[in-house]
Amino acid sequence: MQFTNTIRDYGFIAKCLHWGTALLFLFSYISVYYRHLFTEPGSSESSKVLQLHLSFGITIGVIVTLRIIWRFTNKRPIQEPGTHLEHFAAHTGHYLLYICINNHNGHLGICRYRHWN
Repeated sequence: MQFTNTIRDYGFIAKCLHWGTALLFLFSYISVYYRHLFTEPGSSESSKVLQLHLSFGITIGVIVTLRIIWRFTNKRPIQEPGTHLEHFAAHTGHYLLYICINNHNGHLGICRYRHWN
């Protein structure tokens, strides 16, 4: 198992950062929907779930930062065969996903809500 990226494949660290981000993003959404659907506003359970959600968000921000640093300090594998349009769409989709992750990572949420419970 290769820890760093090679010309043919992403390394173990890049894969862990990628899938760790995906799982934390999923857990973050599950926690916020659990809070809204299954807890009473102002309850201690609601506050605990909110803190869990915020912790997921902060961790996502740290991991995304580490992913970006890792991306620029490691070589990228050779692109899969495909048309220019397919590669453009894949790159654009990833950049838009990063923007969505960062915008949902509490930046807009904290500014939008005045009450935590």
